Amino acid sequence: HEMDLCHYLLRIPCNKEYSSLNIAAAAQVVCYELFIASSLKKENAVLSDGNKTQKATGIQMESFYTHLHQTLTDIGFMHPDKSKSIMRRLRRIYNRIEMDDKELDILRGIFRMSQDHQRNE
Repeated sequence: HEMDLCHYLLRIPCNKEYSSLNIAAAAQVVCYELFIASSLKKENAVLSDGNKTQKATGIQMESFYTHLHQTLTDIGFMHPDKSKSIMRRLRRIYNRIEMDDKELDILRGIFRMSQDHQRNE
């Protein structure tokens, strides 16, 4: 279950003779790579439309996933036997996107309209 809540899974390549890292060594490698990536991202950062947006928080994303699951259930897409595997895959897709709060609002608006439409039929 904990793996389903992860936004990213990673693999650290290492020497075949010493194929495991302790948690401290793994944390050092990951922190270093994140530092390098964030430095490059800052150098190349350009806002495409000039609007300032905030990346969606973990709490916002969990609320989004709950709403997504409920919407898919309401419209008859979600099968109880496949629910966990489908949601796991959808989480991976949406986590890769790294949505901002405005994008999240757009999708949740679509979900609300879909649910309203389903109720009115």
